[in-house]
Amino acid sequence: MLKSTHSKCTYLNRTNFFHIAYIQAPTFKRYKWRNDKLSLEQFLELDEWHSFNELTGSNLILKNADHIITNTGSHDKFIEAVETIPWDDTKLMRPDWDSYFMKVARLVALRSNCIRRAVGCVLVRDHRIISTGYNGAPFGIKNCCEGGCPRCCSSAKRGTSLDLCICMHSEEGAVIEAGREKCKDATIYTSLFPCSLCAKVIIQAGITKVVYGDEYFGTQSQELFDQAKVVTVKHK
Repeated sequence: MLKSTHSKCTYLNRTNFFHIAYIQAPTFKRYKWRNDKLSLEQFLELDEWHSFNELTGSNLILKNADHIITNTGSHDKFIEAVETIPWDDTKLMRPDWDSYFMKVARLVALRSNCIRRAVGCVLVRDHRIISTGYNGAPFGIKNCCEGGCPRCCSSAKRGTSLDLCICMHSEEGAVIEAGREKCKDATIYTSLFPCSLCAKVIIQAGITKVVYGDEYFGTQSQELFDQAKVVTVKHK
């Protein structure tokens, strides 16, 4: 028996094809809808307990909710809000390939030791992960977060003094790890649009598609990709 709301939500979130919906309504409207004789102060005290109770508080449901529905008191609008949710859409629970690999890339970025920006990437071919990479100091070199990179320890502005940076970029690490043979016709998923240096590495490795998350300063990379006929797609 699962005694707490948190335990129930955690259990349900482990299963596919299951939605958790949280229904909320304005406080004073909920007070007026009650049939008991509680004073407003008593109602607010009870409402607070129901929201923040450590075992059964409704805030625990809110944190785990896939959908939040607001009930304003209009029956028609409430039904309309419920019916607009694609309850049978499995994409809400089972991500498409691009979303799946982008989530992996952002997870890989957590291993970065760069103090400026964490970047992660995943090399994929035929929906199979070939290698991963994240930015940071090369093997045997003091980590960036430990003061190993002169540029990161300086006040250099974005896009400047790149010659001072000793860090390996995530794309470089992934390509080196995989080798050119495995990179041929592969797709790279990266949390940040590649810089011009990494763009050259990607092109030379034979990678044919780049799926990226965040934009990066400058346009030279895109010009290189266009010339080399490398497809770039921003993941939404």
